[in-house]
Amino acid sequence: MPKTSKIRTLEEFLEEKRASYNQRQIIFALRDKIKDFCRFSHQGYDTRIVLKGTRKNNICVYELRGGDGVEVSFNLKKEDFSDPKDLLQEAKFNPDGTPQIRGKSSKIFLSNLENIDDVVEIIRQSYRKNA
Repeated sequence: MPKTSKIRTLEEFLEEKRASYNQRQIIFALRDKIKDFCRFSHQGYDTRIVLKGTRKNNICVYELRGGDGVEVSFNLKKEDFSDPKDLLQEAKFNPDGTPQIRGKSSKIFLSNLENIDDVVEIIRQSYRKNA
């Protein structure tokens, strides 16, 4: 029988993963700002929080990192975005050009709320391309 991931609410995921106060602030700020333009809900899985589009593609994926930060990853390459503050980083790729982690072509690391509006704008661009 194939293993299935249990889907959790955002709150259940953060509680189960013992997210720090700072990580919770970042995740809830992203959620609150994204709901202004995105009709999809965040879903917590085993190791990540996913904002899915209507197609197979995810709009973005959040992962708790470094004890106090959040990594937001995208299935689009850095050059597919307008990123004037140069916040995006390319993910690691295999020699054949495919991402080492399926669906992760670019990412941003957030350790505070300083660039939250810029990150939301990048998520909005992914939403337009993946929703």
